[in-house]
Parts: sequence; C-alpha cells; structure tokens
Amino acid sequence: MNAVDDDEMSALTCAVRGNQREVVRLLVSRGADVNHENSFRYDWRRDFDDHDAVWALSPLHQIAHGIYELDDDQNPMQPDLEIAQVLVAAGADVNAVASDNTSPLHMASQYAAPDMVEFLLNNGANIHLVDVQGATALHLACAQPGQWADTHPNDYHSNLVKTARLLLARSIESDVGAMDNNDRNALFWASE
Repeated sequence: MNAVDDDEMSALTCAVRGNQREVVRLLVSRGADVNHENSFRYDWRRDFDDHDAVWALSPLHQIAHGIYELDDDQNPMQPDLEIAQVLVAAGADVNAVASDNTSPLHMASQYAAPDMVEFLLNNGANIHLVDVQGATALHLACAQPGQWADTHPNDYHSNLVKTARLLLARSIESDVGAMDNNDRNALFWASE
C-alpha cells in the first residue's frame, strides 16, 4: 500500500498529483499514509540558493498548489478541495513542513488558491509558520506573480488579492509587519 517509486512517491501521492479523487478515497480507505513525504525535484521558489533542490512534500502539499497545472481549456487549475478534505479527514497534518519549512498554507498562498487557503485555515493551519527564507504565507501571497500572471492575469491577480485578504483577516498586527530573513515585510515583497 505504501510502497514508493524511485522518487519516493507513493501511490497516494501519484493519485493526488493526478487529481484522481476516487483513487485517493480508495487508497485512504485502505490505510495509505496521508503524511508520507516524497522526494521531489522542484524549482518553484525564486531567490532560493539551490534551484535544483529536492524537497520532501506531503500529499497535502501536493494538492495545495494545484494551480500549477492547466485544465482542458488551458486555464490554471485550482487545488481540488475534495481531495484535501479526504486527506485532512484521514489525519493529514495541515501544518506539515517540507524540507524547506514550507507548509501547505505557504504553497496555497503562493499559488493564489484562496479556497484552499481558507480550507487550511479553517482546519488549523498555523498562519505564523515561516519557511527557510523567514517568509510567512502572507509574504508569499504578496510576492510578485510568476508565470500564471502572464498567461491568465485576471484570474491570477484576483485570486492573489483574495488570498492576501483571507490571510490579512486572520493575521494580527505583528504578522503584517513580520520580517523575513532579509528584513523584508509583506509590503516589500508586494512592491519588489
């Protein structure tokens, strides 16, 4: 059930990445490890020193950033909340941190996924977690948009605004002024 391939990807991780709801449900019902971290070569963090790093990501990390894929009409996909609900109901850790200290909330925030951000917050995600850069989810939501902004500016920008508003509504004053490891706050990230 929890056997892995060369990248340490379990069947559950593959089903999550493929947005296979029924397969995810089946694997979870049969006892698949909802917190298994796979090794995944991933280059999604700008300003990170090792751009060819290997991150350990849980299935919830994987589904939290669903917008990196395109649907059949070539529109960015939002994360599948049904899959996230199945994972969390089965005990997935909403505050799991990847090898770069990125949480599912960080991933959903950076990829402008407001529904996923709200789901994670409602299920206990810690808004105060910081990654290896010292960045909170709010920092990442305020960062300059990536490739999706060029091809889908209206969807991406409106989702970034929704994401930032959700995070701000749950933040306290110290979160808004929180500095990363380079003494940059969310306003700086937004203006960079």
